[in-house]
Amino acid sequence: MDKLFNNRWFLRFFSLVIATMLFLMVNMDDMGSQPGVFPVTNSEQLTVEDVELGVYYDDEQYAIVEMEDTVDIQLSGTQSALNLFQVTSPNYEVYVDLEDLGPGVHNVNVEHRDFPAGVDVSTEPESVQVTLEEREMTTLPVEIEFMNENELPEGYTLGEPEVTPEEVEVQGASSQLQDIDSLQAYIDVGGAEETIYETVEVTVYGPYGEVLDFAVDPNTVDAVVPITPPSEEVPLEVETEGTLDEDVELVDLSVEPETATIYGDLDIINDISAVEAGPIDLSGITESETMEMDIDMPDEVRYIQPETANVQVIVEDAEVDEADENEDENNEEETEEQDTQTLDLPLQMDNVPEEVQVTDTEEELLNVTVEGDEEELDDLSEEDVRLYIDFDELDDENLDEGDEASYEMQLEVEGPSNFMYEPEMESVEVEITNPEDSE
Repeated sequence: MDKLFNNRWFLRFFSLVIATMLFLMVNMDDMGSQPGVFPVTNSEQLTVEDVELGVYYDDEQYAIVEMEDTVDIQLSGTQSALNLFQVTSPNYEVYVDLEDLGPGVHNVNVEHRDFPAGVDVSTEPESVQVTLEEREMTTLPVEIEFMNENELPEGYTLGEPEVTPEEVEVQGASSQLQDIDSLQAYIDVGGAEETIYETVEVTVYGPYGEVLDFAVDPNTVDAVVPITPPSEEVPLEVETEGTLDEDVELVDLSVEPETATIYGDLDIINDISAVEAGPIDLSGITESETMEMDIDMPDEVRYIQPETANVQVIVEDAEVDEADENEDENNEEETEEQDTQTLDLPLQMDNVPEEVQVTDTEEELLNVTVEGDEEELDDLSEEDVRLYIDFDELDDENLDEGDEASYEMQLEVEGPSNFMYEPEMESVEVEITNPEDSE
């Protein structure tokens, strides 16, 4: 077929056929009037319905309140002229001219032009009623309406839309402006997982949801619709690396804030139990400091809030820390409930030489004051504590060579180590007798 249409002789022949057909269509009536060629043909009519009615008027000053939108046209002429009209579809026009008219109700004739020669034209109706009013302007807000909101992915939420400009100008007849119910712009949010940035057309609606024809400036607005993925608040932990110098010791490591919010698909964020800030190199820390650290965003998480955190590292000198610990221990001891108890104990004698007899000059029972935890003292009895003197401290060489001698011996107390003991006297006088020497 391509080769055929590329053949210039074929194109010439095809053009000749078309030209002949057009000639016959235009001159069919004349040929038909010749005796013996075609029967005589009368004038024919053709009706074209619902032809758009154009209008010329000062649209900056006036607004059309009422006018027919369409009219029917009646064409009459020879059959060949009407056939040519239907075949060629010429750019004709049917209109009313209101250029010289002011506000009010007017009956104006319907006019036409650019129809083919040989075709008579009439309109139905021949005139129409038109109402003109002074044009006014008002400013109205634009509302964003969502479509397919129920098709958002699970867990995703819509934020408050932002529209720029927030208001637009609407021009029209004053009697019609009051019929405006709202100005709306529609955005399809079905399946959206990210914030939508879109330029949308503004439509004017009447009180029953019908679309009204008004001039809107601008007729489009820029809309931003935040789409927030599912979120989860998780603990914020501090990641460290390296070790502190031996001269310092870590007292506290804290982070502010203590939690972060992660955003992403539900099956991702539900498996995350915590996020980390850092890492902090402890080997480079010699004194307490606060630093701002990035928070590590786990894989497949969309974003995280906040993105940084303040990490406070408190260190102290190791010796100072040890002293503080001792002080703390002492304080703890001081804070324990202390009490005293007096025990009446017999004096016992340890390591008495075999060759001597010992007689103490004091009473049989001596008082010993015991100090310690109140609760533990309640469980202490006289069987748990022993009062004694030890003759190992008295060397044989120091024994008096006489038959009988007196010695001042240091009193000793033995008992549980968690108590303090104080005898009523520090020493006791004893008499030692050597039986052999006395014989």
